[in-house]
Amino acid sequence: MAIRTWWRAAACGIGLSISAGAAAAPLDVYGHLPTLEEVALSPDGSRVAFVRTEGDARFLIVISLADRKQIGAVKVADSKLRTVEWIDNDRLALTVSMTGVVTSIMSDRHEFWQLLIYDLPKQRLRNPLDQGSGMTRQRESMTANFIYSLPMVRQVNGESRLYVEGMSSQSGYLPVMIEIDPVSATVRKVRSADRTLSGWLVDDQGEVVVEEHYHDRVQDQRWSFRIRADGQLREMLAGHAGLDVPTMVGFAPDGASVWVRTVRDDAYVWQSLSLQDGRLSPPLDAANDYSRVLLDRATDRVMGAVKWGSDAEVVFTDPVRQARWHDIARAFPGERVDFICASDDFSQVVVMLQGQRDRLMYMLVDLKTGHAISLGQRYAGLDVLAEQRSISYRAADGLAIQGFLTLPPGRSEKGLPLIVLPHGGPAATEVAGFDWWAQALAAQGYAVLQPNFRGSTSSRELQAAGFGEWGRKMQTDLSDGVRYLAASGIVDPKRVCIAGGSYGGYAALAGVTLDPGVYRCAVSLAGVSDLRLLYADEVGGVNYEESLGRRYWNRYLGTSGPSDPKLDDLSPARHVAAVTAPVLLIHGRDDTVVLFKHSQIMASALKSADKPVEFVELKGEDHWLSRTDTRMQMLQATVSFLKANNPPD
Repeated sequence: MAIRTWWRAAACGIGLSISAGAAAAPLDVYGHLPTLEEVALSPDGSRVAFVRTEGDARFLIVISLADRKQIGAVKVADSKLRTVEWIDNDRLALTVSMTGVVTSIMSDRHEFWQLLIYDLPKQRLRNPLDQGSGMTRQRESMTANFIYSLPMVRQVNGESRLYVEGMSSQSGYLPVMIEIDPVSATVRKVRSADRTLSGWLVDDQGEVVVEEHYHDRVQDQRWSFRIRADGQLREMLAGHAGLDVPTMVGFAPDGASVWVRTVRDDAYVWQSLSLQDGRLSPPLDAANDYSRVLLDRATDRVMGAVKWGSDAEVVFTDPVRQARWHDIARAFPGERVDFICASDDFSQVVVMLQGQRDRLMYMLVDLKTGHAISLGQRYAGLDVLAEQRSISYRAADGLAIQGFLTLPPGRSEKGLPLIVLPHGGPAATEVAGFDWWAQALAAQGYAVLQPNFRGSTSSRELQAAGFGEWGRKMQTDLSDGVRYLAASGIVDPKRVCIAGGSYGGYAALAGVTLDPGVYRCAVSLAGVSDLRLLYADEVGGVNYEESLGRRYWNRYLGTSGPSDPKLDDLSPARHVAAVTAPVLLIHGRDDTVVLFKHSQIMASALKSADKPVEFVELKGEDHWLSRTDTRMQMLQATVSFLKANNPPD
């Protein structure tokens, strides 16, 4: 199928000007939040919604595709906008979050989520769980109007409904499944659950048809699936697991079963759980290469999956959709084509193109007409993408490590200054594609290495190789990458720094304390510095009963509990005497994942030892750099520090 492209920007988009010899974009292009994101097609494909950012202001915009005119716009207030999804052709569901304390739930700060509905005909944005939103008086008292899951969209008897998990004060702060009528804003409790609940799915009649439970206590460690039969949820499958508990991800394409992922012999295994008899199928062989699945907007049925290693490698369960996807991919030769969303009948598909020609361009492909139009650039002003190259090397013990090397534009591949940029998690993975932090550093003249070190989730085998290697081989995998690039002549081993966020921030600190001599400076963004503090925050400290969380961290850290001396052995804040390189600490005050105190402890330890350290506080910022001004502050501080201590020229 031939797809013709219209390269002029649509009315809803942002104009794109490309110069063949364009210089790297200025730093603020990368530092600002994306100009255009959360693109979503209406179910019938007649409208497109997206989020446009101007400074810290976030606007939800809706465009009619027939005439490319704006038909809706609303500014989302001070809350941080997280997701946008169509409920039906006239309404959208938005999730937002905020950092704070809700004393009725817990005493410390957390990130809390709320649900908003944008009614396009009424041009109205409201919180359906708000006391003043016109809900029925019979509803239960919801705790501070917060939600604890992303909403599920269903069409029940031809009417739109939202299903979301909340928490009711009248139920002793236990989980409840709530049904919301997005038109009238009435709310109905569908079902209450207990604290063992870890997931549930709702069918097209609005009934909870399957629940997943886990009994976390040391004497139990028992998982189970409860399936609806004869009007009741009954336990049909159960087992025991201290870790690697089976997890359901969505309905099978035929709706008669549920896809479940578990672990066998250090490999991920996908199976199908029958909703008739609760039996698990043999492993779905074709699914073993999938890193995650794509779910249908209105049914939560699996409609496709993404292969390990690249978000662009999508396999659809429907052969017709798969053929259409191949047509789309072939229409943009030399470009990486990422699936973003589609109309319910898959006749309209939004993709994002990544390449030297299109620079993160959102495109709307109309498969009925064979036309493709530009919706706009994800980052306005981004005229050059630095080359990202897949590389592989061997760790000291022979383990194969795969990763990505981003090269500075316009520079020869010899004796380059290098920034090692390990990912967070550490249960995460680097995939091919645009990374704003890596691209920003490359634009300043640095090569950037992003390895999938052991402990990463690019495969279950690689993740398992990292168990017990936190601060050990997980760390030397990074410096082994430096040695590989130095031996190849691409980088200068005397001009190497390390930077990272979250676990990557820990790795940056560990690089100058536990593996010294490799890096001439380190940048830690929200990095862990004291594993005793991490342990206490994550699993409740010394007196907390054995739990899944405690077992998880013991496995990664190679520790036996909160009193294990290895926690001190692996804590950068306790090894500052080894530091010979300057350190930059950056941390958000509102971070609820890695507490701000970690950077305070590290700064104090470095200053007491008379070591060179700078500390940048990001006021009002969380763990994810959700605001433009503080994200820009972080990037400017990082680049200034790197240029002072590891000049690119």
